[in-house]
Formats: sequence, structure tokens, C-alpha cells
Amino acid sequence: MLGMAALIRKILIYSLSSEKAEELLIIGAVLVGLAIANWLVCSKREPL
Repeated sequence: MLGMAALIRKILIYSLSSEKAEELLIIGAVLVGLAIANWLVCSKREPL
């Protein structure tokens, strides 16, 4: 959770500069990956 917050902060900072668009896309993909991993871990803990 803390890692996702740090990546969101980095995305907000990078969105101010236009020359780092590729790095911004990579960080966004990492953020999506962390969110999916978090969802999978939490779904294993709490049975439906």
C-alpha cells in the first residue's frame, strides 16, 4: 500500500514535465501491477 502511494506521488510530480512521458507510462504500468497483486493477496485472506 505504501509503495502504491509513493508511485502515485511520483506520477503527480512527473505529470508536470512533458519530456518524461515514457517513464510515466512505465510507472503507471508498475502501479497497475501492484494494485493487481494487492487485490490478489487480499482476496486470498478474506474468503467470499
